[in-house]
Amino acid sequence: MPITLTIVDRDQLPDGGPIKFSAGARGFDIGREQHLDWCLPDPERFVSGHHCQVRFRDGGYWLDDISTNGTFVNGSSIRVRSPYRLAHGDRLQIGNYQIEVSLDGQPSPGGIQSSSASPFSPEPAPFGQPAGQSPFAPASSPAAPVHDIWALPGAAAAPAPVDRNWFLEKARQDRGIRPPDALEQFIELPVAARPPIDELHPISPALGNLPGSSISEHAAPAITPPPARGGGSPEQVLALICQAAGLKPDAMAGRDPQEVAREIGLVLRTSTEQLATLLHGRADAKRIARSANRTMIGAADNNALKFTADATEALEIMFQRHRAGYLDAPASFKEAFADIQQHEKATFAAMQRALSRLTEDLTPDSIEEKVGGGFGSAKAKAWEIYVQRWNSKTEHLENGILDVFFGYFSEFYDAMGKKSE
Repeated sequence: MPITLTIVDRDQLPDGGPIKFSAGARGFDIGREQHLDWCLPDPERFVSGHHCQVRFRDGGYWLDDISTNGTFVNGSSIRVRSPYRLAHGDRLQIGNYQIEVSLDGQPSPGGIQSSSASPFSPEPAPFGQPAGQSPFAPASSPAAPVHDIWALPGAAAAPAPVDRNWFLEKARQDRGIRPPDALEQFIELPVAARPPIDELHPISPALGNLPGSSISEHAAPAITPPPARGGGSPEQVLALICQAAGLKPDAMAGRDPQEVAREIGLVLRTSTEQLATLLHGRADAKRIARSANRTMIGAADNNALKFTADATEALEIMFQRHRAGYLDAPASFKEAFADIQQHEKATFAAMQRALSRLTEDLTPDSIEEKVGGGFGSAKAKAWEIYVQRWNSKTEHLENGILDVFFGYFSEFYDAMGKKSE
């Protein structure tokens, strides 16, 4: 199955290289370095030297993001969680490049619908059965009439599909009630909405006289619907929300509870997305600075905002699943904001101290002190000392003085983090 990657936001690359890359059932590497399979030049260095790698296995192409600044898929603000299986139509963001994925002539494995498939396509038959054999699908051809001794009086034998509410449907047909709406056949009616047993046609007298029959004498007891779960009225729920938010219980009195619920849901979603983005940015900053103090997933008290791929998974863990080893929602948000606050303080303090150490022996006073007297040309000697000190700091470092700065920065960043603990 060939794969093609195409840059869609420009017509040419700065170095004249190809804007399209194709491969067939093999792996390849993408980045800024010239020797890679696909070189993406980037003077601003948003693209890493070796940005990502794609490997072919299990009949698909799997992307591993190994970059500093991240690889993003389909407009997400959170870097892709590796390994990620590429799908036809995916959009990749690598630095400033928008890249479209094209997979040629191969459906998704296992019959799973790909992301580009129509959401209104018919679903496959359950458990792999042909459509005509499913108990909930129409027969592919009219069935031969069969005498059914359990048929209700007056019911005509017909090849009508059997649905989950068969008895209710039968009662409606016999009483001349209109067929249910198209949507209703897909919805299981609650027990409380079904007609009582005595509203159906009585059992045929012939059946009541069968030997050993006790149907007419011992009717099945009516099923009592389970009691509804408690929780109070919508107004009471709003009062609890106000109370938890530090407001007066009647602060939202008069508002439509459904409208308020939608607003709270939107705020919760936005807050989760943006907070997770800030936490991922914090992790990226620590990685760039090569800080030793990195958050790792443990056995307990993990924060879903840090270790999930997107806001949906984080919300499910915090509010729905209650997965073991993770903090609940209030604790997760509280810890996240505390981490971001600490990160900002440590960043500015570390930056100030790192710059101070970087330049302390490069100041004019420091150079003049080293030069001293007795030299024919003080300026020439000063320049010689300056060059020596600069080279002693930057030799054997790929990015020169920038690597020196980040070395100091990570040292002071970790020190500030330990002080705040």
